Amino acid sequence: MIDAEINGKLPEVHNLEDALTSCYFGLIKYCSITVLNNFFINTLKNIDGQQFYSNSISTDWNFKIVFWPRLDDRSEPDLLIAITDASSHVKYLFMVEVKYFSQQNIYETSEEDFDKLLSIPHTI
Repeated sequence: MIDAEINGKLPEVHNLEDALTSCYFGLIKYCSITVLNNFFINTLKNIDGQQFYSNSISTDWNFKIVFWPRLDDRSEPDLLIAITDASSHVKYLFMVEVKYFSQQNIYETSEEDFDKLLSIPHTI
């Protein structure tokens, strides 16, 4: 469906970012951690612009994707990806905001902002 939408073959959709998010990550949630690693995590960079070291993620681990979680600070990222080890402990937590034909974010994000985010209670 998303290919038809992107190529203008479907009527206007209210929120293309939500459609893109659900089509892409909706399929990935049924795949293995290896697929998630190869098609998404390998492309990530940290706050300093350095490539994320995805080899630290074991193929024995699991992941869960939560679409549009409502956090206690009233924010609603497009999704959270929690990667858990064999003991179900969260090893990595990624917050994803999908942009479709949007301008680049002009706001700086500090490590303090990330620390505040991690202190917000949420359920995964």
